[in-house]
Amino acid sequence: MKYYFIALRKYAIFSGRARRTEFWCFLLFNWLIAGSIAFITWFIVAQSDPSSELYAWAFSAYLIATTLPTWALAVRRLHDVGLTGWFAFAAVIPFLGPLFVLALGITDSEPGANRFGANPKGVNPPQPDLSETSP
Repeated sequence: MKYYFIALRKYAIFSGRARRTEFWCFLLFNWLIAGSIAFITWFIVAQSDPSSELYAWAFSAYLIATTLPTWALAVRRLHDVGLTGWFAFAAVIPFLGPLFVLALGITDSEPGANRFGANPKGVNPPQPDLSETSP
């Protein structure tokens, strides 16, 4: 749950990098919360006034509120893989676009620092030992 709040705190930060854990935990909790809001409001409204569309409004309001943090996190995740954030727009291409972005979401981080910043894992690739001279 902490990664969900980290992503919300960085709701409009499109620079830097985001780990796979942050990306997937945010998506998991985002889907769970959106589904819960839809189900609970639908259940309450269905009991009182079946013609009301309150559940659609509540669900839509949540999705609109989390759109910017989701895009920012996707861009930071793409930065972690070493790609520009513009690849996030591939998600709007029907069928293959979302699969492409999800495939990039499961790709491992670039080791060490890249042009978008330091590795958020804190893992740097092994450096060659230059102190020894070879004959």
